Amino acid sequence: MVSVDGDGSRSEVRERIQAAALDELARWGIDRFSIEALADRHGLDPAEIRQHWADREALIVDVLLSGPRSTMVLPDTGS
Repeated sequence: MVSVDGDGSRSEVRERIQAAALDELARWGIDRFSIEALADRHGLDPAEIRQHWADREALIVDVLLSGPRSTMVLPDTGS
């Protein structure tokens, strides 16, 4: 489990959680995203995640808004 005490600063922990959440979203999508599954697959503590984000929706929004803008590909809608 990742914790602030032994594995680095709070910002490093947040960055690890965000990277793991982005990976989960890419693999499973928003509908199947869960904090418990995220924590289990990435060796994180669900309580630690909830210290930073109140619920899965807050984490998803934060991850999607803080992602790198340069890698987003806009769909070709033909217009």
